[in-house]
Amino acid sequence: MAEEQSNMSGSIRSNSNGGEGGDGDYCGACKYLRRKCAPDCIFAPYFNSEQGVADFAIVEKVFEPSNVSRLLHEIPDHHNRLTAVKAIICDAQVRIDDPIYGCCGRILKLEKRLRSLQEQIQKKEKVKRDLEKQIQNLQK
Repeated sequence: MAEEQSNMSGSIRSNSNGGEGGDGDYCGACKYLRRKCAPDCIFAPYFNSEQGVADFAIVEKVFEPSNVSRLLHEIPDHHNRLTAVKAIICDAQVRIDDPIYGCCGRILKLEKRLRSLQEQIQKKEKVKRDLEKQIQNLQK
């Protein structure tokens, strides 16, 4: 899961440049939407590479771009916007992977695995206690 998150946030960089850079580049969101990237593009600081196109494509499959833009405009702090974009990308990817349960499905799988591992630990601890008793009996 950590690998997925690092891959999903590969396009996210903390820069304050506007949409169109000095060389005429468009942000990943505007490239994907095939529109001109404005200097004050809300998506540019967060989808500003080739990976940004892929990340925005994931987001656009699940969320309406205008809603994402509105959400980002409502967050005044750049750091919080960055966190929100990472969460949006992650949530969109999880929703694509599991359209019915989304992140809840992932949580349920992890909880099931946790219970299984806890049961294994309990069994191993019982075996350990039994072996310790046998060792004590042999030493008497």
